Amino acid sequence: EALQQAPSKASEELMTNLPLPTSPKVIECFDISHLHGTNMVGSMVQFVDGKPRYMGVKDFLEASDINIPYGDPKDPPDRETICGVGNRKNEHFRSIVSKGGVDIYESTVSFVKALKQRGVKAGVASSSMNCSYILEKTGLIDLFETVIDGVVSKEIGLRGKPHPDIYLIACENLKLNSGECMMVEDALVG
Repeated sequence: EALQQAPSKASEELMTNLPLPTSPKVIECFDISHLHGTNMVGSMVQFVDGKPRYMGVKDFLEASDINIPYGDPKDPPDRETICGVGNRKNEHFRSIVSKGGVDIYESTVSFVKALKQRGVKAGVASSSMNCSYILEKTGLIDLFETVIDGVVSKEIGLRGKPHPDIYLIACENLKLNSGECMMVEDALVG
């Protein structure tokens, strides 16, 4: 993933002010305001970064010794399930993006453009179901010949990171073998 998906300020807001179901354990788990002076987002990032939405929420809650039902991806955001919490997190994330935009690594965009001027194909492989949304919001969707994201993964049954499925399909869509490709990754799980 070549773009930062939300400004760090927005990430901190997301982690400290995320409206959650009412369970004290779930609220306590996501209230990391006591971590001022440290990397506020870091404690959660290690569990959620780069993973499909519900897998990341599940891993974070389990690491915090919180067990709630998995639920269904169609659960409303106020339902106290892993899917409900993930859907609420996503609503809040999209609200932040809509209000504050997205920070873009201009050096990365310049690098991709320079590669394309030299005839190098570029694609995006992301576990995020918001990847295409972000690329469209930033006007960068046309920079890539293929985008394999969480939406595509769900539609065709791909496993998320750390499995290589999304990368291999991106290579296939670019009509390249994996050995002909270079990957730039921003998530530990990738």
